[in-house]
Amino acid sequence: MSHLLRIYQTALFALALCAVPALAAVPNAALHRLFDDYWAFEMESDPFAATSSGVHAYNDRVPDVSPESMQARREAHQRFLDQLRGFNREALDASDALSADILEFILTHDVALGAFDSWRIPFLSDSGFHTYLGYVVSATPFENEDDYRAYLKRLEGYPRFLRQHWDNMRSGIEAGFTQPRAIMENILPSFDAQAVSPAEDHPLFRPFLKIPDTVDRSQKEAIVAEGRRLLDEQVIPEAKRLARFMREEYLPSARETLGAGDLPNGPDYYAA
Repeated sequence: MSHLLRIYQTALFALALCAVPALAAVPNAALHRLFDDYWAFEMESDPFAATSSGVHAYNDRVPDVSPESMQARREAHQRFLDQLRGFNREALDASDALSADILEFILTHDVALGAFDSWRIPFLSDSGFHTYLGYVVSATPFENEDDYRAYLKRLEGYPRFLRQHWDNMRSGIEAGFTQPRAIMENILPSFDAQAVSPAEDHPLFRPFLKIPDTVDRSQKEAIVAEGRRLLDEQVIPEAKRLARFMREEYLPSARETLGAGDLPNGPDYYAA
């Protein structure tokens, strides 16, 4: 699933929790615990979505998108969905009923797409996993030393995130589950844009360009040096390998057909 879609879904659900005032029944405490458990699970499972949603407890982390993690997420979503469907909607007040309906829509969608391992196609014609962190940085607070230390740790884990997606896309290639070749001309430049060097020219270096005075001067120098090192030695080399993979391996393997219905199990996937 598109990361931006995930952010939209979490925002939609958060708004639904307070969208309609209670009219009749008392809010269902068990249902609210389910809402809280689901929200906490989503934030911990997708640290990028958490940051973008204003939850900053996981600003030092990157998502785990390994096949094992994605399967565990799908199973968790199915459990949440089963629990949600156990509530009698007619007994809920208007606010809870609306929130339950929206959460059921989100979970049903996630479970249905998860059956096809849609994470093997982690990009669209204009965005993808390789651009997520750039969006997340704009939602990340950089006000003190702890904020920068968290970002450094996130940068340290970022190459693993890229490699996991790389492995997932290779699995997609082997199964014929790829994006159409027709969109590749539009998306490839964005992979190249993440492979620029030196570090100072990279978009992920921007938080280091203006560190506030709340950070001690001696720490500023150390933080900038570590950010430069992580980008030059780890992030950018991985981004360059990824850009090469996209041009030399993914592009020649991308399918000639256009519609999702032409993918393996395409009609069912399209319906999902």
